[in-house]
Amino acid sequence: MINDIDADVAQAAADEVNETGAKTAVCAGSVTDAEFPDRLVKTCVESFGRLDIIVNNAGYTWDAVIQT
Repeated sequence: MINDIDADVAQAAADEVNETGAKTAVCAGSVTDAEFPDRLVKTCVESFGRLDIIVNNAGYTWDAVIQT
């Protein structure tokens, strides 16, 4: 499952993963939105049948975004 606030970035990453023969899915949105975590888990379960682990690897700082 790939998540990014930018749907195009998430899809590009998923395309790269899928090219290796692995299976991935995309759920774009902000983890800061109170409704989003439920949608992310639901999308994961619908795509893969279950959720085994979540890795919080958000690139966020209080004063600016990490990416340029």
